Amino acid sequence: MMQYVSFRQCCASLQVSALLWVLVCLYFPCREVLRAEELALSRSGATGALHDGFLPAPIDVPEGFSFELAAGPPLVTHPTMAAFDDRGRLYVCNNSGVNMSNQDLEKHLPNSIRQLVDEDGDGCFDSYRVFADKMTFPMGGVWHDGSLYVASPPNIWRLTDIDDDGVADRREAIV
Repeated sequence: MMQYVSFRQCCASLQVSALLWVLVCLYFPCREVLRAEELALSRSGATGALHDGFLPAPIDVPEGFSFELAAGPPLVTHPTMAAFDDRGRLYVCNNSGVNMSNQDLEKHLPNSIRQLVDEDGDGCFDSYRVFADKMTFPMGGVWHDGSLYVASPPNIWRLTDIDDDGVADRREAIV
């Protein structure tokens, strides 16, 4: 028996998922913020180093929990959604940071999805590749069965990297 879900329900779910993944993208439950800042400063010459002066907003967490910055500028500057693949890479929509009308978004396609990679296994992302460029406004995504599914109005896209070079070779609008 098929179950039908309205588009409105899917969008609400994707927006909640996007918000959750942005928080996960920026703050992993690991260590104190100060430790993340020290790490960022010690890696100032690395590709994934945070730019000087970047300080994440404080977050109150329950006793026994802590968090660590896993990615920030210059890897991501205006994140709106994030999703992990089965290899631990993080796909983040990095918006252009400009407000546009729907018509302008569809005309200019200013946003992209970046694939962030933790090169040295320390829990912080070190580098990125532009996985998919020329997107309207990606606002939710999930990794499933070798592809990244992304809600970027007016479509839902299946983005697949066929040759494993970090770039979506196949882009299919499935809805």
